[in-house]
Amino acid sequence: MRLGPWVDAVIAELNLTGRTAFGLRLCLEEAVANLVMHGIPSPGIASDTIGIEVRSDDDSIHLTVEDHCQPFDPTRAETPNGGGVGGQGLILMRRFASSLRYEQAGAANRLHLTLSRA
Repeated sequence: MRLGPWVDAVIAELNLTGRTAFGLRLCLEEAVANLVMHGIPSPGIASDTIGIEVRSDDDSIHLTVEDHCQPFDPTRAETPNGGGVGGQGLILMRRFASSLRYEQAGAANRLHLTLSRA
């Protein structure tokens, strides 16, 4: 519930508009929603928090989403071929992000996305 107002504040602070603002919101909401709905807690690790970092430079917005669930690499996930429900968020993330990268660092999973400021 706090994600929407926080994203609004980030968009305003970075003076984002149009496709970049929409893409940041979409990618962040999809990544967090997927964790909430599908994340499987790793044994012995408090997995009820999601870390989000947004950095900006002249050309790009860099977004990192970190969790402590069991490893899942969305960059290698298959996307559905048909028009059915499910998997569309990953298709949209790939459409709006100029790069998607996953890393596992110890118990942390990190999804790095870059969006163009175009």
